[in-house]
Amino acid sequence: MDTVTRFLVSLIALSALALNAAAQRDPSPRHRDAWSVPIPASSSPREAATRLLSHSSKSLAAGSAIELGEPAERRSLTASHFFFPQTIGGARVLNGGVAISVHSDGTASMHDRTGRAPADAPHVEKRVAIIAASEAARSLGPSELEGVELVAWIDDVGVARIYHRVTLQVGLRGYAIFVSAESGRVAWIDPLFATARARVFDANPVTSTNDATLLDGDDAATSVPDRAYSTVDLAGLSGSGPLSGPHATIVDLEIPATAPADQGSSLELTRDRDEFEEVNAYFQVDRAQTYLRELGFDGEKEIIPYSIEIDPHASAGFDESSYRYTTAGRGRLFFGDGGVDDAEDADIILHELAHAIQDSIVPSGFTGPSAGEARALGEGFADYWAFSASWAASRTSGRDPYCIGDWDARCAPGPSAQCGYEPGTNCLRRVDGTKTMADYLRGGSSGTEHRNGEIWSSALREVFVSTVARLGDDAGRRIADRTILESHFGLPPNPTFRTAALRLIDADRRLNDGALTPAICSAATARGIVAASECDLGMRGDLTLIGSPARGVPIPDFDPNGIRATLHVSDTRIAEAVFVRVDVVHANRGDLRLTLIAPDGTSVVLQVENGELGNDIRAVYGLDAEPAQSLAPLTGKPAAGTWTLQIVDTFGADVGRLVSWGMMFRFAGDEPIVARGESDLSSVVIPVAGSVEGAFGTRFVSDARIANTGSSTANATMFFTPSGADGLATFAAVRIELAPQETIALDDFVRSLFRESGTGWVEIRGDTASLAVTTRIYNETGQGTYGQLVRPGGSPATLDGSDVLHLVHLSNDATHRSNLGITETRGRSGTVELRILDTNGALLASETFGVAPFNHVQMPLLGGPSGAQVGAFRAELRVIAGEALVVAYASVVDNVSGDAIFVPGWMFDRAAEPPNDQYFVIPAVIRGDGANGSRWRSDVRILNRSATGEVGIRFRPANGASPRFESIRLESGQLASIDDVLGTLFGQTEGRGSLEIMHSASADSVQDLVVTSRTWTPGAAGSYGQFIPGVAKSDAIGRSSGPAHLIHIDSNAAFRCNVGLTELYGEPAVARVRLLDASGALRFATEVDVPALGNVQFNLTAAGAPIVSNGRLTIEVIDGSGLVIPYASVVDNATGDPIYVGP
Repeated sequence: MDTVTRFLVSLIALSALALNAAAQRDPSPRHRDAWSVPIPASSSPREAATRLLSHSSKSLAAGSAIELGEPAERRSLTASHFFFPQTIGGARVLNGGVAISVHSDGTASMHDRTGRAPADAPHVEKRVAIIAASEAARSLGPSELEGVELVAWIDDVGVARIYHRVTLQVGLRGYAIFVSAESGRVAWIDPLFATARARVFDANPVTSTNDATLLDGDDAATSVPDRAYSTVDLAGLSGSGPLSGPHATIVDLEIPATAPADQGSSLELTRDRDEFEEVNAYFQVDRAQTYLRELGFDGEKEIIPYSIEIDPHASAGFDESSYRYTTAGRGRLFFGDGGVDDAEDADIILHELAHAIQDSIVPSGFTGPSAGEARALGEGFADYWAFSASWAASRTSGRDPYCIGDWDARCAPGPSAQCGYEPGTNCLRRVDGTKTMADYLRGGSSGTEHRNGEIWSSALREVFVSTVARLGDDAGRRIADRTILESHFGLPPNPTFRTAALRLIDADRRLNDGALTPAICSAATARGIVAASECDLGMRGDLTLIGSPARGVPIPDFDPNGIRATLHVSDTRIAEAVFVRVDVVHANRGDLRLTLIAPDGTSVVLQVENGELGNDIRAVYGLDAEPAQSLAPLTGKPAAGTWTLQIVDTFGADVGRLVSWGMMFRFAGDEPIVARGESDLSSVVIPVAGSVEGAFGTRFVSDARIANTGSSTANATMFFTPSGADGLATFAAVRIELAPQETIALDDFVRSLFRESGTGWVEIRGDTASLAVTTRIYNETGQGTYGQLVRPGGSPATLDGSDVLHLVHLSNDATHRSNLGITETRGRSGTVELRILDTNGALLASETFGVAPFNHVQMPLLGGPSGAQVGAFRAELRVIAGEALVVAYASVVDNVSGDAIFVPGWMFDRAAEPPNDQYFVIPAVIRGDGANGSRWRSDVRILNRSATGEVGIRFRPANGASPRFESIRLESGQLASIDDVLGTLFGQTEGRGSLEIMHSASADSVQDLVVTSRTWTPGAAGSYGQFIPGVAKSDAIGRSSGPAHLIHIDSNAAFRCNVGLTELYGEPAVARVRLLDASGALRFATEVDVPALGNVQFNLTAAGAPIVSNGRLTIEVIDGSGLVIPYASVVDNATGDPIYVGP
């Protein structure tokens, strides 16, 4: 039988009398009750079931023309059971089918649950369903798409409605979201996990009852009153067997061996049963893990992203519990039975879980000797975590909230085995102590870490109490916990108390605008953890960054010489403070020894090899990471000269690389910038930058590349203004120094350099004439990156009726969304008007709003994904009041992949060049296959700003074939949207080249048209592409123009680089292409013949160029009369996402 069999009219006779009688017993036309008929004795059960179904097909609720699949067979003690699943148009009917039981007594029974096909075919696309499901899942937390399936569900009137079943993973839990294929609305959400009722200790019994007379009584059920128990639902269970779910798994790895709790049996137990501790431990860990995700630590930010194994009866019955490391960032929980069973006390469970939390964020980062500060920080945080979790219960019962382990200590007097406490003991430890760093024990054996940890737990408790007093118990707890957890991210291994406190201040500034900082500083300074002067971490322009040109340098494995990377400082002033930025990728950072060597030979060890298992080093030593040796010997003397970073991998089996490094100096005479004056036209403007969470689970960061193309050192100041702020007073600033011909790479610079988060914009002042600047905003996933190149500068609009900024290539529909950004660049306020128009120029929406000095705002157009659905539209922006000088851009984002293109606002105020026959050129268009399975297409947008007329479009193939010409008629103000231009307009099945676009009724097409394009490839989900603007002859270089510089060039394992040259003037040219590394050294050169009006493109690696990271291309015309537009396309090898780099 085929997989799907259409049962039409059939045939095989059983007893007519029996069938008629059976039909009389089933009056329902839709859902039949069971009924029985005799079957021929010679038939197998399967044959009998098939015959019965065939003969009964006309009487099925769904009719005879029904699709049923191959039956699933099960056997019981009395029958063979067959279920024939129903499908409609290939979609599984989840609650539809026919069940037939063939009994051992020679009879068969049938249950009919089939549905009719809907009258209308489903029309909602899968992408629309994914967006709707993702929006619906927002309340559950950030989600990851697992799959989409077209299914059906029979409704109350017997119709099998069609749905997209979208499966999403939210943390470690799965959900199926059903989206109607008819309306696009979410119908319902199914959790893909089970629950069970159970009795637990919500808080430890002493805390919940406020009864200090309770004693263990050797696990006696009568020792604890019923009011100490809570009945709860255990969430996320797999459905049967030992307790196991997405966050916790109960195991039995050590003695004593105990009978496991079975989730299929009653879990409403008392403490005398060994299974009770399993239930209690599972509940506490699962609830804590869920709480972490409620705080926002889910998806790619997930803490403990695995189901942690828990042995609730371990340690050979001793009173000993622990978190034990297994691999980097992972481990298991073990709880002993000595005295009070540790897995009965929520404080003990959550204390050990806190170690797993820290290890998940900073693998092996809180290890070391007992007297080490890292160990003390670990124990202090663990006590705080238990205190925070039991705060509400303590407040409710009236029990002392600062007492940790109040139940664990109550095993004496009495018969409890392995009791290690004296009678009358209350607390394991307290979190309200008065110890300071003066009381810190620098020597001692095991246990010292707990006593030293009381300093840190007390400080965190003070911050917590201050926060809940201001915001309330629930909100205050969440804000405090979220901030303290966030402060762990970015910590270096083996942090000190000072480093942890400064990172906590930094996390508060990013998350809460510094709302908790007064309490943090009060707690930290009172305990001698930091000085009062260290509480302000803002970058205010008194530090100068000097980066090393070393980029992506492999670190040889088990080599005593390692690598030596250098940077040069030309500033001769005294260094009053020194900090070292290091970004190293390595599987086991504890294998590495880092040493900084000053120009005078003084060396300082930044990190010693310590055997830690954690990955990577990303730190600023002296600022957020403590070096192994003090940096003080490097201060108080001139910084000029060559500095060297030596990295030695002291252990074999893995190879790392130096991503980048640099130094920050506070030079004598450099003071913080208090106020920022107005700007002038010499500044370089990066209109948007960020380190921010995006829609649909994306996280975008900005990488900058800055090249000094001149012959002398360039000094400049970079200002970052957060979005929405008045940049005259609210900004961060860092000075930079670049040697001649050097290119500096600043990865995730909003966070790593400015120590900010969110979005904003950057202004660079100083020696900018010789600087080439690019930034890339992108989202990084485990499968590569996708993002957009942000062009610096842009046409500024002022208070002038003719200053209109035009933005085209916009879309807001099921596949894409568009965000508008506006940046004020002069330092003055004003009012701007925004108009949104459709492709025919009809007004869709308008808005007027004010902009503050140096202000940046970004907003969704047309309401974003849930707003008006418009496939193609454009926008106009103008200043209508005030003295603001604004630039504008749009970010058009693929809703599925998250890939974006940066669309600048154009004013096109260039003067026409005689003989007034300028036209636009799109330097590169394509229709064809590329490397790594990519399939490229080019979409074009043309806006007619002039009179109605014909617009000519000429395709010039790169292979020298005859050009093709087509024309389209555009009304004044009309926008042409031409997708896959080579296929739809020119009928090409494949091809590559350039486009010329001109207005037949205009003397200067450059003035009267706006031309843009996007070249893209479909990916596994969504699309990836690059924005390529139209250019004119005035943008090209000739023999007398000097070189053009292209930066952000990577040609390595992660990225490939294609170089393109397009001639615009109609004359041949010879171009010299030179590839420079980050230091400005020549790595490769070639000369390229560019034919008249031709396009030449080549891959750097294929042309013989070496691997390069953070490289620069210089292109100059050395012969011929042609004018050439040079460009590069840098493509992520994993995702296929490209960026277009122009001069």
